[in-house]
Amino acid sequence: MFKFKGKRSDDMHLTIENRLNFISSERDVDFITIPGRDGELVVDNKRYNSIERAIPCILNLPKEMNVEHAISDISNWLNIDHRYHDFEWNGDPDFVYKAMFFQRFALNRMVRNHGRVVLNFKIHPIKYLKSGLVERSVSNGMNVYNPLSLPSKPIIKIVGQGDINLRINNQEVILRRIEMGGVIIDSENQMITTLDGNWSQAQQLHSYPFPVLETGANVITFEIDLEDQFFHNIKSKIESVSIMPKFGELI
Repeated sequence: MFKFKGKRSDDMHLTIENRLNFISSERDVDFITIPGRDGELVVDNKRYNSIERAIPCILNLPKEMNVEHAISDISNWLNIDHRYHDFEWNGDPDFVYKAMFFQRFALNRMVRNHGRVVLNFKIHPIKYLKSGLVERSVSNGMNVYNPLSLPSKPIIKIVGQGDINLRINNQEVILRRIEMGGVIIDSENQMITTLDGNWSQAQQLHSYPFPVLETGANVITFEIDLEDQFFHNIKSKIESVSIMPKFGELI
């Protein structure tokens, strides 16, 4: 059984066949041939490619149900948009995948109310631990432990104003002249916005790269930049800090 866009496959009368193939994540690299040099030069693009996964399913309909109506329901479920959505399946219950349906499908009808269909999904190369998708409050000096082998790219919400410095181990996040109640830092999407997500606050971020949670312990500390608050004439204050760790590992 799998779940996509909040709907279960068995709700659509689909059962995954046993002949399911698994493909691992692939590093995005370029191989360059140089005259006079043995072998190839490898250029690492520091990213992973998405995965195409074909899921063969059997359609088992109740006697009173029309196959054409069932196919229409499945098409509307899968094809309503072409964005990544949460994807879960019972073979890996602790993780959430990100997937999109990107191809048409054809039903091979076996008998009146039964058929075989292959559904093709594009899967984001990283799957996320469900427990790491819960936002948690952070106190000054708190340790956020990453239990997986891959550094995670969290979402950090800071409610406050003024000049703020936040540190995760040796990584420093420098924020200047924060207004409008605070900011949200999205490391995976390389974005910083207002709390409602409607306005970019990129000019207020004075550090790079975006912070990550390394494998193991991550001590988070934060402080107000008292030296600059007088110069900017903004009262600096942190009301709260919270984090969605987004612990992930490669598929």
